[in-house]
Amino acid sequence: MSQDAESLRQLYLLSINLAEKNATNIISYIEKLLTNETIARHVRSCVDTCAEVYSPVIKLLQDDHNAFRSKNYATAKASLSSAITIPDSCEQFFA
Repeated sequence: MSQDAESLRQLYLLSINLAEKNATNIISYIEKLLTNETIARHVRSCVDTCAEVYSPVIKLLQDDHNAFRSKNYATAKASLSSAITIPDSCEQFFA
C-alpha cells in the first residue's frame, strides 16, 4: 500500500473515532436535557424523539469502523450513510 493510501486510511479511521466521541457527547447532552424538568413540553417531546433516533449512532459508527478495518467497504459505506443522516432527522423535529 502506498504512503498516500495508508494516510487516507488512517485519516478515515481517525474521523470515525472523532465521530464516535462526538456522538457519545451528544447522547450524554440529550440525557442531561431530559433530566431538566423546566423545559417546555414541546421541547421535551423533541428531545425524547432525538434520544430514540440518536441511540443507534454509536453502534453504526462502530460497525463502520469494523467494516472499514476489514476492508468491507460496502458495509462501511452503508453504516456511515445511516449514521450521518440521523443528526439531520433530529434537527427536523425542532423545525
